[in-house]
Amino acid sequence: MQSYSEEDMQKMLMYQEMKHYNEIVASCFKECVRSMASKKLVPPEETCLYNCYKKITLYNDRIVLALNNLSLSKQT
Repeated sequence: MQSYSEEDMQKMLMYQEMKHYNEIVASCFKECVRSMASKKLVPPEETCLYNCYKKITLYNDRIVLALNNLSLSKQT
């Protein structure tokens, strides 16, 4: 069994967080951005991106909370 240092664990956690963030951004971009005709987002795209990101992060927070509660209940 391999043992990881605290620094290695932090790097792996950061990698997973960045990977997850990039997946959210790609998903929301694909969902919300309809035209690449301009460098700037139009207001409906901005609103869509904000709502998409907010919705996904709130959903993920609820999952993490539920998993933490499940883990705590199994420990007792």
